[in-house]
Amino acid sequence: NALGWTITDSERDLGTLAAWDYAPAGAEQVRIAFREELREVPVTDGAYLTAWWRLPCPQDDWPRPVAFRHAGVWIPVAPGLWAPGQGAVWRRAGGAGGGWG
Repeated sequence: NALGWTITDSERDLGTLAAWDYAPAGAEQVRIAFREELREVPVTDGAYLTAWWRLPCPQDDWPRPVAFRHAGVWIPVAPGLWAPGQGAVWRRAGGAGGGWG
């Protein structure tokens, strides 16, 4: 449950980047921010997966969830409160507890 990059073109130092993790119970979708891109990814059976192809390995800027959709409402993830593998333990922006509040 985390992030991974695998080289697929050693001549150009390009590879495939994948982001996957568990989502909070009841989440329908997750918004993933990576560089200048924001993508919405479905949550299936409590987990999500998204990938990028043919890009150099990220140095400091890795994909991260910024919001989860629950019951049709997007709930932001407070900055710094999500780490890969922490899908079951998260806090929404402005909230003190884990889960939907």
